[in-house]
Amino acid sequence: MNKDAVSRSKKRSVLSFFLYLCIALSSLCVVFLSVTANPNTFVKEFTQPSYVANVKDDVVQYTRDMCLNNSLPDDFIESSITYDKIYNIENAYIQGEFGTSLEFTTESYKNLLNQFKEDVFESVNEMVQSQNIEIEQSVKDTAVETFAQQVTDYTAKATSFGYIRQVKSFCELSKTVCSIILSICLAGSIGLIVAITLRTSRKYRVMRSISYSFGSAAVMNLIVAAAVSIVKATKNLVIYPTYLVDVFIRWVDDSLNSVLTCAGILAIIFVAFACFTLKLKRDSQQ
Repeated sequence: MNKDAVSRSKKRSVLSFFLYLCIALSSLCVVFLSVTANPNTFVKEFTQPSYVANVKDDVVQYTRDMCLNNSLPDDFIESSITYDKIYNIENAYIQGEFGTSLEFTTESYKNLLNQFKEDVFESVNEMVQSQNIEIEQSVKDTAVETFAQQVTDYTAKATSFGYIRQVKSFCELSKTVCSIILSICLAGSIGLIVAITLRTSRKYRVMRSISYSFGSAAVMNLIVAAAVSIVKATKNLVIYPTYLVDVFIRWVDDSLNSVLTCAGILAIIFVAFACFTLKLKRDSQQ
């Protein structure tokens, strides 16, 4: 191999390396835009049946404690605080915060809470009347109103997320940064492929350089997934309430699955280019 051929080979290797960087960054940006920093992912996580059931159990337990402290029967709780009611409130809250739905908004969230308060008020009021408790109507109404308001306030707290502003900022910033990086990488990839093509007259060498880039990008995705999995396995999360930990873990798992999916797609493209490279090389030698 003469010096000119060696020089062209080195230049193709450098270009192939930069193409790998562009492909790897593009795939990670796609993961962020489609899953990790996608508002719909957070809507899905916060409306999972297991999460809603935990929130409902939390509200029910709080209400039972309220009944115990006020020496009231708690027979009304199961009919007043249902899974469907908590789901609708949670769904309206999270979709209203992210603006992902026209049906479930911040306004509908407030309306659902008001309706929830009215339902609790009516249930408690009926229960008090059934107990034949002799008390002035104004005092009774005030006490029942206070009870219903406290349960509603706790429900609002249980269905909300204290770091929602930070999560929204994270999603917005990620969308902006990843969109810019993705545009640059896609344009750069096209330019690099053209540059690699111009560095040789043999098509199989072009295909080989491109296949190496896709293969390396697939490996990089696997390394990222492995690193995140190791951190996840070795770190103990302390979040209150504890059922928020499940939300975080599912969010990480969804992101990992997306990274692994990208790695799989890149690996398939690598194999396809590698096979095509071998075919072109055989054809050129005949």
